[in-house]
Amino acid sequence: MKRSRLTLILAAVFFATMGVYLYIRLRGFFDEQLQQEMGNPATPGFREFFTADGLIAANTGESASGNHDHAKGLAKALQAAFTQAGVSINAERAPGGRVQPAAGGRPDSRYPRVYGLVRQDELHGTFCIFLVYLPELAKLPESRQDSLAQLAWTRAQELAAARIPGYPTIGVGLRGARLYGPIWIGGKVGKPIHTQRGGRYIFYPYFFGEPALSTPPPTG
Repeated sequence: MKRSRLTLILAAVFFATMGVYLYIRLRGFFDEQLQQEMGNPATPGFREFFTADGLIAANTGESASGNHDHAKGLAKALQAAFTQAGVSINAERAPGGRVQPAAGGRPDSRYPRVYGLVRQDELHGTFCIFLVYLPELAKLPESRQDSLAQLAWTRAQELAAARIPGYPTIGVGLRGARLYGPIWIGGKVGKPIHTQRGGRYIFYPYFFGEPALSTPPPTG
């Protein structure tokens, strides 16, 4: 009887120790994964990017935001593409093809949230960057993630063609609860000239020196 109790105690201690060990190892793995995806915090634009990124990661009741009113309007239009396609914030098609609006007319927190950046600088010229927040993105197969990126890319190009003169650079990034998924960059016509999975640091230079509110480029 005593030997059985001792065996049970030793087994419990062993599994508890293994649980703690695995938790520490997994936490270290995910922390390292996040650090790699974020890149070097000393990169110019890191701080400004995370200010913008935080606006869509936090549910403030706003479905869209931007670095000025024009950019916010474009973000709302891009977000509407997901709404019209019936894509809820968990990145799956909602029952009946759409998500019912929240009571009181407030933006439904189940919808994807979008941040829009429209500006110009000497290095990049005019550009338009969209960050799309889908917290369950990582649970989807890559093919589904890419189809959502295609939805965002097509609409972003349409908006740029209609509302931004010239030939701006277009960027679209889909982020999950922790990590970014598909990131597409290119022009306002044709296929993206650069795609990658993860690596939000590629957007940092576009955000460098961006104030909270800036003067938008001419809209034609």
